[in-house]
Amino acid sequence: SDVTAVNSAAITITAPDVLMDGEGHTITGTGSGTGIMLKNTGSTIANFSRISYFTTGLNSTGEGAIIRNSSFTGNYYGIRSYGNSTVITGIIADENTEGIDAYGSYTSIHDSVTRNNLDLGITTLRGKQISIRNNLVENNTYGAILILGPENNIRNNTILSNGDGIESVAEEGLIIDNIISSNRYDGIWSIGNNTTISGNTVTDSSEHGIFSQAVRVVIEGNSLQSNPQGINATGYNSIVTGNNILDSSDVGIIMSGANSLASGNRVYNNTYG
Repeated sequence: SDVTAVNSAAITITAPDVLMDGEGHTITGTGSGTGIMLKNTGSTIANFSRISYFTTGLNSTGEGAIIRNSSFTGNYYGIRSYGNSTVITGIIADENTEGIDAYGSYTSIHDSVTRNNLDLGITTLRGKQISIRNNLVENNTYGAILILGPENNIRNNTILSNGDGIESVAEEGLIIDNIISSNRYDGIWSIGNNTTISGNTVTDSSEHGIFSQAVRVVIEGNSLQSNPQGINATGYNSIVTGNNILDSSDVGIIMSGANSLASGNRVYNNTYG
């Protein structure tokens, strides 16, 4: 049955390897506390039609959790995941302050929707080798995806009408094959060294299509259209190659780092070059 919270946590799970199937039910809070507190290893939370009006909709600290096919709305944090090797899939995080926050390594966030959140859609903190793929991240006020840990893989997401699109502080990351459009600041902003940014389509950003302030970055095979600046790469030893850049209201490519290379780019119909 549906649950209305009267304590700090509506449901607390401490035993390992639990399957909690919500069967389409709801968990509703009063604006504080936690909807589900998951403290064990190897458990699955699934099929809640709505977990809403908590400080944190779901707080997971165990290793190897699976969180799937559930909706989180009206919380401060939709999901906060601290354990390693967590899988978050089939989630709708809508109208929270923060959509999905993941702290652990080897986490996968895929095939989910984060939209209309007041701050960020998806945030990864500290963890390495996190995979974020095949998500729709739309209309989040501050930004769509913020990446802090190293060796992360951001692939095949659709990112629309946020503040920034992808913000990456991660070193040795991959940002590949994303569709990024109509974001209010930068499409992709990166200060992570040794990052590869490849195969993305970035259109109609209000500032840069791709803005890289890192060193030893490879920016290749991207399509950028109708951004004020197409690509701005300031770090040394950067490679910008094989990109299509058109209809920039300012400059197609700016490179200011030493020992950098631009080659094989198609740059046309930009106001200043």
